[in-house]
Amino acid sequence: NEARVPSISFTGGEPTLRPELLIECIKYAKQLGMRVNLITNGTRITPLFAEQLIVAGLDSAQVSIEGVTAEIHDAIVQSSGAFEKSTNAVKIFKNLGIHVHTNTTLNSINATESILFPEFVKTKLGLERFSMNLIIPTGSSAYNSNLEIRYSEVGELIKKIQHESKYHQVEFMWYSPIPMCIFNTITHELGNKGCAACDGILSVAPNGDVLPCASYDQPVGNLTKKPFGSIWQGEKAKYFRDKAYAHALCNDCDSFAICNGGCPLYWRNIGYEELYKTLQHKIS
Repeated sequence: NEARVPSISFTGGEPTLRPELLIECIKYAKQLGMRVNLITNGTRITPLFAEQLIVAGLDSAQVSIEGVTAEIHDAIVQSSGAFEKSTNAVKIFKNLGIHVHTNTTLNSINATESILFPEFVKTKLGLERFSMNLIIPTGSSAYNSNLEIRYSEVGELIKKIQHESKYHQVEFMWYSPIPMCIFNTITHELGNKGCAACDGILSVAPNGDVLPCASYDQPVGNLTKKPFGSIWQGEKAKYFRDKAYAHALCNDCDSFAICNGGCPLYWRNIGYEELYKTLQHKIS
């Protein structure tokens, strides 16, 4: 009520590991008049469990699918048989009338088959839309640099995926912020993808930590210690809302108000070399 948030996504980790608690949280969110989404790997979804989630008030679901083959998907999630369970979850939600789409974290392992996703989603899963994001160097991925795809590499992949999506008549949604000087998502019909941390989104951890986004590892406050209003208006949250994390080179850019300078976690872990090279090339 205090934050006046119209919608909520239950994510993790894996939220379905605590089914009873998840159901109660969904019920409570619906009592508050919120739209409820579930982000899950789908491996624990059964027809009965899905029906219980729907009765509780679930409106939509996003299922993580990391490859169009079991070989790639299971290798990325490091769980044999996960692909079959995850794709089955999509079909269960769809058959029960839940708005469902897949999300894929683009990385060096699944990049080669990424252009196959539009056809896979449309013909194998029977969906009308899917989403992708760039692997973010945080958590365990921060220690697996072999999974990285750089800003300077992802643009060409996105264009190919977009082309295939139009061909197969399936909607492609891109989630990750990318500096417009490196790849312009607006001109490529994917919309404005500036960082929304502590702006359009935030995340709350089980211990009450308020995180700028679900991927960020440093809280801007804790709801067990301070009311939401003081956290939201505090200096730590304002730092993200004002895009103070952006490189000084971005502040003088005409597109900064739209671009927002990319992802702060990306720059923190990978550095600014790509930004320097891009701007030097544009100047020369």
